Amino acid sequence: MLRTLVLVLVSVLPGAADGHVVVRGVVRDASGAPVAGAQVTVDPPAGPSATTAADGSFSFEATGEARLVVIAPGFAEVEGRWSATVTEPLILVL
Repeated sequence: MLRTLVLVLVSVLPGAADGHVVVRGVVRDASGAPVAGAQVTVDPPAGPSATTAADGSFSFEATGEARLVVIAPGFAEVEGRWSATVTEPLILVL
């Protein structure tokens, strides 16, 4: 049985002059515990990606608006849309 995975996108910060932004967030399970080793990818398979650290955090550069996918062993895949112009946290639960 797959467990629930929660992604909290905590900030989108301006990056380089070419329109890239820094996307930062945390991946947690349904109990709020951090999920280490989750793969967070924008527009897979070709988009930027990051693997979460021991505290569930991740960071990478991306552009515009895209599909965000989170995959972690033992958890259901989580997918959602994000935009570089949104400043509120994005929380995805599956």
